[in-house]
Amino acid sequence: MINYKVNRFIFFMLVLTLNYSIMCLIPDHSLSAQDSGDYCKEARINFLKFTPEGFDQSINYYNKALQINPNDSKAYSGLGEVYSYRGYFRFLNKKEYEDYYQQAAININKALKLSPNSYETRRALAINYLHLRWYTKAKTEANKLMTTYPDSPEAYYVYWSATGKRTDSQYIKKALALNEKYVPAHVELGNSYFYIDRNYKKSAEHYSRSIEIADSPELRNYLGTTFRTQGNLMKAIEQYQIALQLDRQFAEAYMNLGITL
Repeated sequence: MINYKVNRFIFFMLVLTLNYSIMCLIPDHSLSAQDSGDYCKEARINFLKFTPEGFDQSINYYNKALQINPNDSKAYSGLGEVYSYRGYFRFLNKKEYEDYYQQAAININKALKLSPNSYETRRALAINYLHLRWYTKAKTEANKLMTTYPDSPEAYYVYWSATGKRTDSQYIKKALALNEKYVPAHVELGNSYFYIDRNYKKSAEHYSRSIEIADSPELRNYLGTTFRTQGNLMKAIEQYQIALQLDRQFAEAYMNLGITL
């Protein structure tokens, strides 16, 4: 009788141990998903700084999210958006950009396979179309986003960018009304005022606002050229010098500083 009780107890403990071992081997998807989502949130916060360091941190956080959840479509679409913007800013400043666009395409395609209709995926796709200058596709995607997600500043920005970038457009006004700190809107408005309207004062205002939100050598270079065009040579020199303090390898800033001097 004693042996029976002992054996039954041992059997019971073995079952508990086995069940616990199996539970330890099964991943806790709810916890992983939560941690993955936290990394994606941090990645988005850093991305919206629109600085080189912010982009790097964003990529780092998205990759951490994918280590936890390799099927996180938000992480893939986020990476696609970051790489697309990095490529676009490099394209604007005459730097090598093709590898960044390739990385953007790889990650957006993964997001499309996992979650083709999610807001994050369609947003990344619209922005990538815009950066690739596939304006018809960008306009179509942006129009869908505006219909489905009327509070998306990116949707209005992409639609505006794909349809001529007029400075008096309601779409760019709407984008900035939804997010006054949306740096790409200020940068492209600065470019439109400079190259299309020849309104250098307004151009300088938007470049300066961009710098207040997200300082970078590229923006300093833009502002310097705006000052130079207005004849404010000392202000232009100051901006080019700041750009070179931020990036000692910035060839265009050296060129512009030389021209101005």
